[in-house]
Amino acid sequence: MNGIKIQVQEVTDLDIVFGGWAMELLPTYNEIPEEFREGRKKWNKLISTWFFCGLKSCKWMPKEGIDTGKALKHIKAILR
Repeated sequence: MNGIKIQVQEVTDLDIVFGGWAMELLPTYNEIPEEFREGRKKWNKLISTWFFCGLKSCKWMPKEGIDTGKALKHIKAILR
């Protein structure tokens, strides 16, 4: 992701169910590379589909050193 370093935070199942702290989980707007800020890029489409329709049969390939389960909980908490 063009050098952006986002720390995956610990998120509990309760955080996912009740949400409400997305702003603490998201990077600041200025930390997000321009290519991800707006437009209909593949990542914007993926998150939109996940939020509105859900994803089925999705296989995640995280970057080296990223815990898939922890990262997915982080994303789910933001989406809720």
